[in-house]
Amino acid sequence: MSKPFNLLFFQLVITSLCFPIFYFFGKVLQPLNSFIFSFISYWVLLSIGIFSMLIFDNETTILLRQLIFSSRKKLLLLFNFFPIPALVLIVFIPNISHFSIPLISMVLAIAVSNGILEELFWRGIVLSKYSHSNLLLAASTTVFALFHFAFLLLPLQYHGGALNLVGGAAIMGFLWIFISKLTRNISLAILAHIAVNFLAFCG
Repeated sequence: MSKPFNLLFFQLVITSLCFPIFYFFGKVLQPLNSFIFSFISYWVLLSIGIFSMLIFDNETTILLRQLIFSSRKKLLLLFNFFPIPALVLIVFIPNISHFSIPLISMVLAIAVSNGILEELFWRGIVLSKYSHSNLLLAASTTVFALFHFAFLLLPLQYHGGALNLVGGAAIMGFLWIFISKLTRNISLAILAHIAVNFLAFCG
């Protein structure tokens, strides 16, 4: 997968596969289980993409390592966290009476797994391949946003509905790819993604 367009194609394949997978789990499983098994399937696909590129493309491995452990314009990294206060006020605090330790533990596990894998794949590897082209970065981030339509196939209700689900993913995706490109760092984007997922999933 050394050519840039191969990655975009692979992203489209992953996104396309998620729709029938999510639909299937949404039909045969209870809501919470459909959510968990859909995520696990998605993570398997992301892991295949990440590890295949790391194994077969040494340049991507080197660039991804740099995106995790080095940075420039460090003050900009704080902008990764700008949506968190709103999520705390709008989603987390109003639902706090419904929380339990098992629920919080499960949500945290999902948020950590998803935040790490998505940032490695949709930001880290994408920047390793596409940092020269804003058009390809935008195309990749658009695919990331479109993937979230698959969650509408699950028997779940989302805080703010489809607009918040897909629109929020688009806003966060473009924010994180923009900051990560400017700072040449994805480590705080990973932490911000985990926090955003945790707060959103609690809703």
